Amino acid sequence: MRIVFHEICSALCIIGIVLSLIWIMMAKGSKAWYELYENAICSIEREKTIDIPESYKMGNIYGERPIDNNIFTNNAGCYSPSKLNIIIGRLFLIIWNTIYIIHLVFEIIWIKNSKINGECPCFHLVICLLIFIIVLIIYITSFINAWAKSSFLEKQ
Repeated sequence: MRIVFHEICSALCIIGIVLSLIWIMMAKGSKAWYELYENAICSIEREKTIDIPESYKMGNIYGERPIDNNIFTNNAGCYSPSKLNIIIGRLFLIIWNTIYIIHLVFEIIWIKNSKINGECPCFHLVICLLIFIIVLIIYITSFINAWAKSSFLEKQ
């Protein structure tokens, strides 16, 4: 019965891995679109015909503003929300992969001990291999960007 627990946990890890990869893709895509719009606004502002005062241009919005990088205060800090979102996705991806590997190791140990005890762990071996293959397919398809490719950004 304990092997079924590890198989269920491994299957749940697949969901966590997929959601983490989607989170990273979403954050990276959001950052790409933000940078695209920022570049477009800056190039429009550089046009002489519009005649925008220098103090209002996007690249010149610095001025006096208190920056407080202390994470224990509520004041504004010098952080990139886009980069933090990517870090969150990567952190959860590492956590889900670690949990998956731990359960995979326990499954392999159980299967090995079953063979020594004369039991036939064939069904659980197939489940274990199937889950591993699914994880590989998820990674391969996400690395080649087969899930949610932006046709517009791809042309850039």
